[in-house]
Amino acid sequence: MIVALWGSSGSGKSSLSVQIALALSRKKHNVVLVDTNFVVPQCGIWFPDMAATQQHSLSTILENEITPEGLAGRIHLVNRRLGVLGYTMGELAMNSLIQRYDTAASLLHIAATLSDYVIVDCQTNITQDHLTFTALEMSGRKIIIHTPDMRGISFRLSNVTMLADSKYNMENAIQVLNKVRTISPVDSIERVIGNINYTLPFDHRVYRALCEGESGKLSGYDMSKPYSRVFDSLINNITSDK
Repeated sequence: MIVALWGSSGSGKSSLSVQIALALSRKKHNVVLVDTNFVVPQCGIWFPDMAATQQHSLSTILENEITPEGLAGRIHLVNRRLGVLGYTMGELAMNSLIQRYDTAASLLHIAATLSDYVIVDCQTNITQDHLTFTALEMSGRKIIIHTPDMRGISFRLSNVTMLADSKYNMENAIQVLNKVRTISPVDSIERVIGNINYTLPFDHRVYRALCEGESGKLSGYDMSKPYSRVFDSLINNITSDK
């Protein structure tokens, strides 16, 4: 199953993508985590021990014919259950030239045949990235992440209309309000953007791990109990069809 996470810049979608990938791998699922960000490649931030080589780069993969054997050999294995695909530094200029819908769809389809879950950390700006809008179209689960403020509301109202086509099936997307504090106007936000399925509280441990480049090492024991309860419920939702 392809799981696409999308939201505004600073919404926490990348951190949540890593957390979900790690949680699923700990449940003994085979997972491929895809970082679509070629502006600020994050694989080396999430997993500092990962050697970001051109061989494992999405640019190299997308400019050639994609086969199951070829893709399997280019996935960087973090552990025996979790593999990562992403860009290396300095690929911004060439990325827009090589991405096409058909290659993006082929990569995601093959990755899904090689694993139980493909977690796609989508770019905020879907207009500049074929992988992002292709993942949003092909995904069995879409998770839309909002910040609990006016920026989150503005992003929602400004961008969701681009995904109005029925092929995106946005009416069934999982809506997550992230980084919620006690003063956050949750009820007011929900009146504007609709039903929120999960409200994740601001967690100092998660935030510290993100700032220190330790997100790739987070476990349920590193989260506060309120955060962990909501997060575990989200994981159960994702795995409910498996």
